[in-house]
Amino acid sequence: PSTGAGSTVAIAVAAVLVIAAGAAIALVTRRRRRA
Repeated sequence: PSTGAGSTVAIAVAAVLVIAAGAAIALVTRRRRRA
């Protein structure tokens, strides 16, 4: 699982982190704009 499962899991985790970061940034920007 050095190139197969490991890479897929790493990509999945990275994707989740990116989505979570994007959502957090979006919420912060919306709050700042509203305030």
